[in-house]
Amino acid sequence: MFLFDPILACKANSLIIDFSPSTCCFLGHGSREVDWHMCYKLIKGTCEGLRYLHEGCGDRPILHLNLSPSNVLLDENKVPRITGFDFSKLIGEKNTKSVNAQIKGPLAYLPPDFFHSKGTDLKYLATVDIYSLGLMILDIATHQGIKGNHDILIKTVENNWRQDSQIATLYGSLEDKFQAQVKMCIDIGLHCVKSMPGDRPTAGEIIRWLDKGSKPVPGQRP
Repeated sequence: MFLFDPILACKANSLIIDFSPSTCCFLGHGSREVDWHMCYKLIKGTCEGLRYLHEGCGDRPILHLNLSPSNVLLDENKVPRITGFDFSKLIGEKNTKSVNAQIKGPLAYLPPDFFHSKGTDLKYLATVDIYSLGLMILDIATHQGIKGNHDILIKTVENNWRQDSQIATLYGSLEDKFQAQVKMCIDIGLHCVKSMPGDRPTAGEIIRWLDKGSKPVPGQRP
């Protein structure tokens, strides 16, 4: 199943994009009980899409650099598609000197370290997308939302959302095995938002964790 964006091919120095009809259907907050199966489909599909962008184009990875809920749309089959490549660059071996994204407007899902970086290292720029993905996973799984400083959400999740009772409050009728899946996604999200970019996982590692159903060893952010 195509679980990634409208990127259909990676050729030379261009992106080939499918403009199929999609709607901005990112799961909102406030409902008494959340459909976890839909949440997980959104999480897994977005992770698959990012893995394709980072690892599926050979030596020409696509770096999004503005991944956020507003840039993940659901198509008519409720399949998530990553959009909004305004700031991304298709970078190959002959085009690694700089990434000049002229950013305008609030970009709440970017890591703080991004704004102090020269933005020239491919490995580092991939961790920027991973951080944004982690915030999205935490947002989707807990429905806490991003309210200003990222640390507010991250610390709230670290302190409260590893408890079964907190998860049961949001996902009351969910079977135990799926509540464990919620916890796994929360742990993955926390790994993605580690303050040291080098400690963040790759998109490929995240997919392997999801496929195996095994979460990384929990740990506090450095």
